This record gives sequence, C-alpha cells and structure tokens, in this order.
Amino acid sequence: DVETLSHFQQMFGKKMKKNTVVVLVGSEDKTSARPNEVTNENLESILYQSGRK
Repeated sequence: DVETLSHFQQMFGKKMKKNTVVVLVGSEDKTSARPNEVTNENLESILYQSGRK
C-alpha cells in the first residue's frame, strides 16, 4: 500500500526506484472498503513512485 511504499522510499531513497518491481495480485474477496476510484488512484501513485515498473 501507499504507506509501505513511502516507508521504503525513506529507507532507500532514490535507489528504491531502480530496485523496485510492483507485483499485482488479484483477490478473491470482492468486498472492499474503498471505492474503485480510490484504489485506482492509489495504484497509480504506487506505480509512479516506483518508476512504473
């Protein structure tokens, strides 16, 4: 999630983008506390911060 990515950015700095790959895992659970729009915004933020890898 976004907080985890921020923590790694603080720990590893600019090297994090070079050494991070985002892995997307589907979930069987269709119930979500967040609407899809918020989830999509968070995903876009994570992908942007990790160099879109």
